[in-house]
Amino acid sequence: MPRRSSRYQRAFARWLNVNRSRFLNLPVLRGTNSSKVQIVLENQPACLLVRLKNLEISVIWQGLAWDMLFHTHNSAVRVGSGYRDRMARDHTRLWPCLEAFWIDQMFEPFLAYVNEELAQASTIKLFGNYGEITWAELGNERNLTVNEEPIAEIPLHFRSKQL
Repeated sequence: MPRRSSRYQRAFARWLNVNRSRFLNLPVLRGTNSSKVQIVLENQPACLLVRLKNLEISVIWQGLAWDMLFHTHNSAVRVGSGYRDRMARDHTRLWPCLEAFWIDQMFEPFLAYVNEELAQASTIKLFGNYGEITWAELGNERNLTVNEEPIAEIPLHFRSKQL
């Protein structure tokens, strides 16, 4: 029998349902279990994999984890009548509930990264050698890597913003 999804997974699903029209490319469920959800971005290459556990966007190339382009931490800690970010320098900011923290510190930054960083890129450039150092960069005409030739360049296909 499948295990019930976590409170965090349910909160993300509710937030995504309300905010799906804000995405240039919709996140689409690929797989799930009790501890994580894997998502792909609509019309994008399968090498871009979103994992919900800590909300990260990874580049998986030829079955190998190449780099992580975006990552957030679920660093909420209960204090009195709310939650604070245990990784923040300013410990005075409180969120009334976990869902409010997740939306503000994880879900909205994810949306901003997808729409503002990924959507500006025409490719993902892969560098290095697996088993040694590997990394990925978002490529466009203004973002050229100096002194390195990518070993692969994967095209992205983002919709333009609707006016």
